[in-house]
Amino acid sequence: MAHHPLILIHGLGGHPEDWEKTGIISFLVEQGGYDRNLIRAFDYGSITEGGETHYNYQGDIRQIAHRLCDDPNVPDAFPFQVDRLSRESVAQGGPEKVDLVTFSMGGLIARYYLAQREEDSWGTRYTGKVRKLIQISSPNLGVDWIALYNNYLHGSLIWRLVVQLSKWRIIPVDLANDVERTHVKLRAMKASAAGQVLGGDNQPIQAESVAAQQLAPDSALLTNLNRPSQSPTDVSYACIYGDLVAALRIKLAGVNLDTEFSMGDLIVSTKSASTIPGIRPTERPFRHRYELTLGEPERRAELMGRELVTPPPYSHIHLNDQPDVQAEVLRLLQQ
Repeated sequence: MAHHPLILIHGLGGHPEDWEKTGIISFLVEQGGYDRNLIRAFDYGSITEGGETHYNYQGDIRQIAHRLCDDPNVPDAFPFQVDRLSRESVAQGGPEKVDLVTFSMGGLIARYYLAQREEDSWGTRYTGKVRKLIQISSPNLGVDWIALYNNYLHGSLIWRLVVQLSKWRIIPVDLANDVERTHVKLRAMKASAAGQVLGGDNQPIQAESVAAQQLAPDSALLTNLNRPSQSPTDVSYACIYGDLVAALRIKLAGVNLDTEFSMGDLIVSTKSASTIPGIRPTERPFRHRYELTLGEPERRAELMGRELVTPPPYSHIHLNDQPDVQAEVLRLLQQ
């Protein structure tokens, strides 16, 4: 059976070459039998600002999505235009419908395109030629940029209890210090991931950029896009996402105090990555669980070292690199 032609859409601050660097294109060709000529790494296009032309890696999602539309006036986007690729596939005896695989903000670009049943102000209109949308860690409900640097433990019930008991000298100071060190480690891990995403590879993301503003949970773009009726129901949807879970046990005077929380992929929460309003997407979480026990002095060095690693598996910028994630993309495409 012939494969559906495929468009790969990278994320904020990324580049089309990212799909080659992660090895996913080679994987689909070698393991899935895809025709490399019918796999297109989507290009955001260029923009001129202040007399300088550069890659539009943090531009307006609506403008970027227009490059998926069949517009003869945008010749540099011809390879990635859905309708044009559909006709090319049919001319070669292949399927009419196109599959989209997206990473991070690329999922919102695809969803915006799919939502345009009528022409928008950019001239974008979806004509029904998409079979499947597979999102990898896409922030469908947005990203809270400030929360990227927030802590996990401070303010929690266990944190307040440990602090108070330490003040009353009911528990050892070392235990309270270990809780603090764990908090610092987790926060540093998240801050490091945020720095890698926002710093980019010679493409730093500016907080005031149009795309960064549109990714805010309360942005006008997301408010409109997340109306339940926006996503066409004849498209198959799948959400792949990372879920780093910290399970913390504090041994206190013979009693175990347990708490567990998800850190998402350190950038995008599991709820944001798995929710498409009005749609029930296929969910494929990739979890890594940190089981941390405090109150055992002999394990302190292990806790502070090996168990909390940077970068962790299934974190945002490394999700596409993972062989099992790439295998899941192929499996979903073959369904």
